[in-house]
Amino acid sequence: MGEMKIEELSYLSEKTILRLQSKKINTVQQLVEAYRTKGTSGLARYTDIPRATLDPIKRKMEEFFLPTKNDLEKKQGYKLLSQQEVSLITGIPFKDIEGSIQSGLIPKFAYIVAGKDFEPSKISVKYLFIESEIENLLQKYDSTLPEVKDALNIEGLTVNTLHKQLTNKLTEEEWLEVKLTRYRWNKKWVLDNYYELLERKKVQKETKADYVEYLDDEVVISLDAYIQHRLSYDFISFDGVDYVKAKFTKDNSAKEQKKIIQRALYRVKCHRAGIVGFDEYNKSTLMLRQLTPEEREKVMKLKLDVRSFTKEDMKAVISGMGNGSFNYRRALLPFLYFILMKEEEKYNELLERSLSDPSITFNAQDEWTKLKLMKIRFESALKELPKKPPKVKKENKKLKVFARRDQVVKMFQGVIKNRPGTLQDQAKYAAQLLIGFMAGIRPVEMWQMKIDEHLDIEKEPTHSEFGLMKKYKIKLNKDGEAYFERTSVNDLEGWGRILISEEISKGNYSPSPHYGTLAVPILVEVVNNYLKMLYKKTASDRIGTGYLFRGSSYNPDVPYASPKGLFRWIFRVRDTFDFLTEEQMNNFTFYETRHTVNNLIVNRTWIDNPKMNEWKLRVAETHSRHSIQEADDSFIQARGKVNEEHYQDVVPLWMYYNVIDSALNFPFEKNALKEYEKQFNPVASDLDAFEDDPIETVLVEKTIIQEEKKVEKELTAEEREILGEIEENLTKLESYLSVLRIPSKAKKQGISGGQRREQIEETNRKITDLERRKKEIIAGE
Repeated sequence: MGEMKIEELSYLSEKTILRLQSKKINTVQQLVEAYRTKGTSGLARYTDIPRATLDPIKRKMEEFFLPTKNDLEKKQGYKLLSQQEVSLITGIPFKDIEGSIQSGLIPKFAYIVAGKDFEPSKISVKYLFIESEIENLLQKYDSTLPEVKDALNIEGLTVNTLHKQLTNKLTEEEWLEVKLTRYRWNKKWVLDNYYELLERKKVQKETKADYVEYLDDEVVISLDAYIQHRLSYDFISFDGVDYVKAKFTKDNSAKEQKKIIQRALYRVKCHRAGIVGFDEYNKSTLMLRQLTPEEREKVMKLKLDVRSFTKEDMKAVISGMGNGSFNYRRALLPFLYFILMKEEEKYNELLERSLSDPSITFNAQDEWTKLKLMKIRFESALKELPKKPPKVKKENKKLKVFARRDQVVKMFQGVIKNRPGTLQDQAKYAAQLLIGFMAGIRPVEMWQMKIDEHLDIEKEPTHSEFGLMKKYKIKLNKDGEAYFERTSVNDLEGWGRILISEEISKGNYSPSPHYGTLAVPILVEVVNNYLKMLYKKTASDRIGTGYLFRGSSYNPDVPYASPKGLFRWIFRVRDTFDFLTEEQMNNFTFYETRHTVNNLIVNRTWIDNPKMNEWKLRVAETHSRHSIQEADDSFIQARGKVNEEHYQDVVPLWMYYNVIDSALNFPFEKNALKEYEKQFNPVASDLDAFEDDPIETVLVEKTIIQEEKKVEKELTAEEREILGEIEENLTKLESYLSVLRIPSKAKKQGISGGQRREQIEETNRKITDLERRKKEIIAGE
């Protein structure tokens, strides 16, 4: 096929052939490659041949092209996934997929390559992935790190300690075996190798990469000479002009500049050797990724002459650097002029020798022209670098939203009234919202919460309240110590407890206090209502276990792919929060619930008890599990007398309970809340809000989502498994759809225009089909 001339294609007109040949497209293989690399539209612009002519030509040339995605799926019987779909399924960021391929994290047999194995639908498509192999990858990396720690079953071992052990003992190759993403680990590998790892010495890891081994001897000699010159002399000149007028005054400065130049020349060699993705950084080591053995061999074989440095080389040097590219200017400008200076010295020496020795042939004009061209080339390259360091702009911080109590009620009622999703979704969102507003649980913590580990539930299967959060009255004994007295789950005034463990807490350092994070009565009621709905779709032997918020209602062990996916619904409903300003609505994320709880306790609660009011600051820290050292300016840094004197003391339970009762146990009914605000809220403007923007008079009992009246049929284990798969696929499709709906995001994934609209239609159709199938199974059809 490579030797076949385009004239042999009978369906090409003479005019078309001439236009193709004018662009040096003479063979069928060259024409195929032009279609592949430019796309039909790009080829039309390049050749001035109308697309209406090129489209039918491509169809007639089908035999010369590789199979398409659809062809392969039909022939091979497997499903192929896009890079975007793999990112959503695995949790690997889209931009890191190619790096995962280069590093070997995604094995060769799991993907196919555009232009080699298949004909891409767009020139931006580089890879397609075999779905079954990606699923195998997920089965290999099947656990979170807390789950790995639990499986090891070692007393006293924490997630933080386990992570440090792995970091200290694993080689780079072993990391690929152990970790896919932050949330996916290879539990089997760790279990099989853990005790052997403990016996190893700490792996020595470089904090800074040394790229000198990749550089040619001549380059190393030139660089050493440059460093020595800068340590000894304060000038670098060319053609009578001084370009550098200072020398290195410290060895450390010389060493740092040398490393920057070595790294820059390494990048140039990688670029010239055609290494794809060489500029990707390993986020854990802050170094450029390691080359594969094949890539390393290519780079080592390539010879680099610094005198040939070009503008394209400089683009490779600063690829992915952003503002950091200014550091390269400070290092490379004097180095390149040093190379020029040394070449001028050689020129002058040869010129002088040729004048005294007629046998030496030396064309002074030609050689000087070469030097001037080298200077022009260097200066063209240096123009790619900023002349000044980037200005540090004052960060435009995102507006933080500190909701009032009446606004908390309205958001809660809005979630119920606007009915996002199914009735169970509605119950789930309401529970998430109040866990945030009333308990200050962080999104990443809520994502990892498990019912039997992080909620204080009834665990006795024969108990009538099995699987639900226990309710308590908090009382004082005769010694003045507070204690929990169990009450009925039907007690609307009963409190509950959330138990955030060290393993899932932020940084593994902010767990709940020993008596738990207190949950006000309405929060317990809403969570229990959600649990009742969840248990309808849970096998009887799994009630009271598994993730609190799960990717599949029918599978307790399937978490959401990421915390971000768990709270994506917020962006669908926040536009209905019209009691906020437009800026507040646009900036409202789930984290605003945590901002609010701290603010309500500290700034919007006044307790007519000096001692208790003084403890308020410390209670806010305890309830939000917020360390005073934690760098988060969204929280008030407590500076009260109690905080200063008793920061290390545990807040007494009775003090904790009374402050939270005053700050967060407020009624969800208009008139009662107004009276509550008069008693506890020192911010007078909040009362005005009731007149300007009144909340509806809805009793708490009516606000709480009621259980479905319709009795669902008992599902078989097989039906639950099928429904679980359907819900997982629905989650993936909805995530993909959220990307497609925003043109700028879709464009970054190589999807735009008509293709984006087609993808939206196709994805909506798939969602509709899955929803219909789900209803059929539940209804027993």
